[in-house]
Amino acid sequence: MSSFRNTSYFDEIFNEIEINQQKKKQGYVNSIFWEMPRLTNVLNFPGFVPGKYYCVTANSHIGKTIFSKFLVLYSSYMRRIEYNGNFEWEVLWLALEEGEIDFWQSLIAFCVYLEHGNKYLLTPEIITGKVKRDLSTEELDVVKKARYHPFFIECTKRVSVVDNIFNPTGIKYQVDKFLQRKELATWEERVDMKGITNYKMKDNHFAFVVTDNTNLLQEEKNHNTGAVMNKAATMEFYSSTYCLGVFCKRYGAIVIDIQQQSAESEAKLYTNRGEVIESKLEPTLADLGDSKKTARNMDVVLGLFNPIRHEINKVGGFNIDIPILNGGNKFRRLIFLKDRLGGLSGNKLNLYCEGYVPFFKEMYPSSTYKENPELINKILKNE
Repeated sequence: MSSFRNTSYFDEIFNEIEINQQKKKQGYVNSIFWEMPRLTNVLNFPGFVPGKYYCVTANSHIGKTIFSKFLVLYSSYMRRIEYNGNFEWEVLWLALEEGEIDFWQSLIAFCVYLEHGNKYLLTPEIITGKVKRDLSTEELDVVKKARYHPFFIECTKRVSVVDNIFNPTGIKYQVDKFLQRKELATWEERVDMKGITNYKMKDNHFAFVVTDNTNLLQEEKNHNTGAVMNKAATMEFYSSTYCLGVFCKRYGAIVIDIQQQSAESEAKLYTNRGEVIESKLEPTLADLGDSKKTARNMDVVLGLFNPIRHEINKVGGFNIDIPILNGGNKFRRLIFLKDRLGGLSGNKLNLYCEGYVPFFKEMYPSSTYKENPELINKILKNE
C-alpha cells in the first residue's frame, strides 16, 4: 500500500525528534515536570506537554482546585528555579467556582505555609476574618510579608484570573486574547479575516488554560440551530470544539479542565460481609459529572480520592488513620484514570495533602509504609 505522504513530510518528523533532543542538551525545556520526582524519574511521566489536554476529577470537597494549583502553579515555579529561569510560563485561570480575590487569598495562605510550615496554620478563611478568632499582631505581620514571597511575586506576573465569564464562546474569546499576544507567539491573519493561521508559540514558552470547573459552564446556544444546549451538550461542545480543537490543536496550549464526579458516585457500596467496596468509591471515567463523553478528548485524566471520607482507614494494608496524616485527612490517592502520554492508566499514587493550601507530596506505595511505618516521617521531612 503506497503512502499519501512524500518523503519530505517524514523527514520533518524525524528532524523534529533530533532537534528536540539537541534542545534538551542545550537547556531548552520540552515539557514541565510535576513536583513529583518519582513520577518523573521512575515512571518517566512527561508532566505538562504543550498541546495536550488534562483533567482533574474528584468528588466534592476533596481538593480538585488546590491540587490543580499545585500541579500548574507550584510545579511551573519550581521547574523554572531548577532550570535557572530558562523558560517562560503563563496561565489563564478561568475561575468559574471561586472568585478572583479568593484565588489570590489562597495563594497568600500558601506562601505563609511555604515560608513557615505548620508554625502558623492560617487557612484563607482565618486570614480573611471569616472565622471567630482574630489574627495576632505576629500573624498579621506574617501575612503581610507573604506579598513579597518569590512564589507570590512570580504568580502575580504570570497568572491571569477571569471569574466573570461562564459561557464557552465567551471563554474562547478570553483565551484568544490571552494567546494572541506578540510577546508569546507569532501567527498570520487569514485572508478572509475570520481568524489566524500558522500560530507558533515562541521557544521555551508554555501557556496554560485552566477551567475550574466545567460543571459550572453556562448552557450555550447551538451555533447552527440557535437552540439552547443542555448541560451535557454544552460541556461536550466546550471540550471538543474549543479545548481540543482550538486551545490544544490551534494554539498548542496546555489545557486543564477540572470536572466533578457525579453525586451518585459518592454512595457507599458494601460487600455481603458489610465491608465498604473501596474500588467502587474511587473516581472513574464513567462517573464524570454531567458528561462522561468529555474524557474522549483528553490525554490525561487524574482522579483524586480521599479514603478516610468513607471511613476507609487502611489503604493497601497501610493504616492512614495516624496523627502525622491528621487521622487520614491529609492522605489522598491519585489515580491515573487515563494516560496517553506515559502509559500509566490504572496506576495509583499515594500523596500527602496539607489540606488547606495547595501543597502535596509523593509518598511511597502503601506496602512500604506497612513494612516500615517510620519511613513516613522521613519522606515528609525530605530525608
